[in-house]
Amino acid sequence: MTDLSKERLEKIASWRETYGADSNVMIPAAEAEELARRELQRREAAEKPVAWRPDHDPVTGREFFLWIEHPTLGYVPTYGGPYDSYTLPERDSDGEFVVHRYDHDEGAWVDDEVLSYQVVDDWLPSNQVELDQYVKDNAPPLPVVPDEIDERMKAAGMLSAVQIIEGQPLDAFIKHSGVVDMGTLLQWSEMRRAEFLRMQSQYDLGDKDKTDDMYEWVIAHSAAFSELHINIRAAMLQLSGNSEQVNHSVDATNMGNHPVIPEGWALVPENLTTEMRNAWDSAPMSDDDSQNMRDAYRAMLYSAPQPPAATPTRYMNRFTGMCFTLEQQPGADTDTDVYVPLYERKPAKTTN
Repeated sequence: MTDLSKERLEKIASWRETYGADSNVMIPAAEAEELARRELQRREAAEKPVAWRPDHDPVTGREFFLWIEHPTLGYVPTYGGPYDSYTLPERDSDGEFVVHRYDHDEGAWVDDEVLSYQVVDDWLPSNQVELDQYVKDNAPPLPVVPDEIDERMKAAGMLSAVQIIEGQPLDAFIKHSGVVDMGTLLQWSEMRRAEFLRMQSQYDLGDKDKTDDMYEWVIAHSAAFSELHINIRAAMLQLSGNSEQVNHSVDATNMGNHPVIPEGWALVPENLTTEMRNAWDSAPMSDDDSQNMRDAYRAMLYSAPQPPAATPTRYMNRFTGMCFTLEQQPGADTDTDVYVPLYERKPAKTTN
């Protein structure tokens, strides 16, 4: 028996469009025989006097395909097709749903399959009218697209998702005062991720029961903050040119202290210092003006002072997210297991 694959059937079906409706094409005799056999089987099945059958399998939702003769059950309605079709599910002695499968490529009934479904209602329809009514009464609600949800939110007197994302006055009470730039945002997201990962581990280690009402809440927040932290970190590393050094070149506890300086660049003061000017003036001179410029420039860079260490403006509690000054929380600068130092970036220079 010739095995007509899906790709082969699709190619044959495309010939009318490819070559035109009046064109004659040739196919191997074995393929022609197989196509004729399938069509004869379909017609024979359609002509058999049969009892009522549902248009859809009430358990799997598959559409009716055709009637096929089973060696022990006689003619039965099958669903699915065109490569495999299945009988209506039957419950075995273990209470599981079992279907008989007909392989149209093999032209024979093959192994039965067990469906992973549970019984929620033993009632089954006796005719199409009852089935249609049952489906109508028990069908899940249609999914609502985001725009429709926003409109329903506004109609109910709520702010839409778009309006909330654009910013609201209450945001000022939710924002952490220590988050002042991308570095501190990364620190905050890392702190929150670690907080929920530790909470989740209490369930995973058996310290807390997973039937606890808070379990799903913890799992959801852990996943959300993990995704947030991973993407913020990836974005910052990509912008800094160190995307291949994720685990080594950046530490979330000092991201706000010093910027990541790409290789071949230098960090210098905004204003020329006396030492830098003297180094420029005292650079060796020759007849080569280009070399003189390079030597003077290098001398000035080498004499540039190193940036002073930044002083934290606040300290953020890793577990609560609350931020304090040293006056408010003495000892926060030394208790690194609990507090993360936060640094404030210098405002960008404005031009008139």
